[in-house]
Amino acid sequence: INIPDGVDYDGGLPWGTITSTITVPDDFTVFDANLTLNVGHPFDSDLEAFLISPATTQVLLFSGIGGGDDSFWGTTFDDECPIGIEEWPSAAAPYTGCFNPQGVLSDVDGEGSSGSWSLRVSDRFLDDTGILTGWQVELCGVLQEDSDGDIVPDDIDNCVDVANDD
Repeated sequence: INIPDGVDYDGGLPWGTITSTITVPDDFTVFDANLTLNVGHPFDSDLEAFLISPATTQVLLFSGIGGGDDSFWGTTFDDECPIGIEEWPSAAAPYTGCFNPQGVLSDVDGEGSSGSWSLRVSDRFLDDTGILTGWQVELCGVLQEDSDGDIVPDDIDNCVDVANDD
């Protein structure tokens, strides 16, 4: 997906923004989330990226890092990684490997996994464009039992053997 150039509008708004969505059909409570992406761009500090959960929680992956260096190839964001994405010179473009995001991925812990997970990437300045060539989200959790098929997990269902609304 091509990332359009930012538009010069008194402070860089509106930005050139793309959103890519992955639909997760399985329903479980998330206890860990990680994201891997591939973005080509000649001036990384133009970019800002967020993971957005089905519950609309937004996690800042990175914003304004890398200066005039370029690209994120095989870049994994994981709260358990030893280096923060903004920790220069330990973290430098092209960003490859495992990094802590600037936000906190554990902000989505406890949320349901089912639904649309989105990656939003914005180019905040003029003169350069980029491309998102791929991304994936890794969600860890435990599937919720639903013995009667009423879409109410057994642990909060008042009658686990008979389908009902509660």
